[in-house]
Amino acid sequence: MPGTPRDIVANARAAAGFPKFSFIMERTALAETKKINWVHVSTLVAVAILVGTEMVGASWAAGWALGGLLQLDPLVSRVIEAGFGLCGFVLLYYFMRVAIRHEPIR
Repeated sequence: MPGTPRDIVANARAAAGFPKFSFIMERTALAETKKINWVHVSTLVAVAILVGTEMVGASWAAGWALGGLLQLDPLVSRVIEAGFGLCGFVLLYYFMRVAIRHEPIR
């Protein structure tokens, strides 16, 4: 019975004559060799501020509008606003994950 995919790759590397090292060391070595691209970092920070303000603000406003439209109690309205605001932060998180993939820092 064959081992895990990592074992298969490690055995193939050893059979080909490559030095033995872990996958974690491989990732660390890659991160140490590349410098941080500060232009990309500043772009991502600016995008996070701009898009984050829009997403969270629009989500919060949607909660406020829904509470006012349905004439809910102020406490219930605030809970709905907070829930929609939290949804805005979740959307911002997923947006930034995709943005970092397209604009790599290293």
